[in-house]
Amino acid sequence: MKVVEVNKKDEEKFHGLMPGNLFTSAGWCRCYDDKLSRFFIRDEGGKTVGGFIAYNAGVGRVRTLITPPYSPHIGLFVLENRNSNSKENSFRKQVIDAIADFLRSAGYGYYKLEFAPEWNDMQPMIWKKISAVVRYTYRIDLKKDRDDIISHIDSKTRNMISKAEREFLQVDHRFDVLAGLKMITHNLSVKKVFTHNNILENIIRFTATEENGLWSTARQDGHDIAINVCVHDRQVCYNLLSAIDRDAKQNYAGTFSLYSSILKAKDGGLSIFDFEGSSVPEIERFFRSFGGELTSYFTVTGGKWPWPQLQRLRKQ
Repeated sequence: MKVVEVNKKDEEKFHGLMPGNLFTSAGWCRCYDDKLSRFFIRDEGGKTVGGFIAYNAGVGRVRTLITPPYSPHIGLFVLENRNSNSKENSFRKQVIDAIADFLRSAGYGYYKLEFAPEWNDMQPMIWKKISAVVRYTYRIDLKKDRDDIISHIDSKTRNMISKAEREFLQVDHRFDVLAGLKMITHNLSVKKVFTHNNILENIIRFTATEENGLWSTARQDGHDIAINVCVHDRQVCYNLLSAIDRDAKQNYAGTFSLYSSILKAKDGGLSIFDFEGSSVPEIERFFRSFGGELTSYFTVTGGKWPWPQLQRLRKQ
């Protein structure tokens, strides 16, 4: 197998592949600029058997390839299921092996790609000396009864939710793009996060205009004090963006808006709520308090010396 970058004239063909997913859909990919790349995975006979997306974030002569900003993973998909576990496992290993070969030969100064939890075999990467690091997220099984889901939430978090209900916080699931964008960009600027402003705005508009978006805005006395923005495919709801009014006195509004999104996703017939795990301890503890199941996923990193080493130093 091999990985082939999709040229402009074949982009429509790429988006027409089934079973593609939300993050390789035409609508989602339109949120990005021309630095977004689409890739076919082809077998030895030239037949397309899958695909994924990634983002060229390099500056100058340094070529880099990363998971697209605000996408939880690269949207890797395959078109066929084998009729036995051994054949399926072998096929998926070949897919990962092809991506490993591509990353080693493409000449990127640095690359960092996230894979969905369902892609849990990175042995071909490891065998080819590519770093494959286990990360974690929390996932709630939305097929459980509502009472069962609530019972697994930490008691302190449940108390904050109860307090919000007692103080008559309202939750609105309608979309207010300008208000949402203002609150989210302000929160990110306070945290000094590079926001990719155009991409962020496009994604917020996507979640507000497409059926794949889910918003929960906590409001009191007509004033928006917290917002939670999710995006979902047919099964999984991803916790994408959250923000609070930092001047508001209520310290439970963010908790209440996230909780409301979980229940809205369940009521919408989705199967999983994914918190989009964080390596920041305070955020991880907050997500953990909602009682989801700890779920692992892989990030692969590498590139030409010294760029991977410089990236690690930047994060220290």
